[in-house]
Amino acid sequence: LHSSVNSVTELSPGLFVCAENGWLHKAVALPSGVHLIEELQVFEEAQPIKSLVLSVPKRVLFIGSDTKVIQVPVANCSKYRTCSDCILAKDPYCAWTWNGSRCVRIDAYDG
Repeated sequence: LHSSVNSVTELSPGLFVCAENGWLHKAVALPSGVHLIEELQVFEEAQPIKSLVLSVPKRVLFIGSDTKVIQVPVANCSKYRTCSDCILAKDPYCAWTWNGSRCVRIDAYDG
């Protein structure tokens, strides 16, 4: 199985890599190497990703194909239901709140 990369966007320390097969790969560079956080098929029907634009203020990616543009958040922290899941994911945009007992985006972290 071979997939070539057609776009890479970095929002330090995260990496967003788009493959020609229509998948978005979210990774983080660690001292031990690159750690893959998640993979998403961004369109309902598989199609090549033609553009990837990062909006830092909105913390979203705009992903375009030949037929549409969608918006994807840089973090989906609510999918991590436990502290260990949140921490072990190594997602640089997520943090575990002790007082709320949930995983939230780091910019919404309240301790």
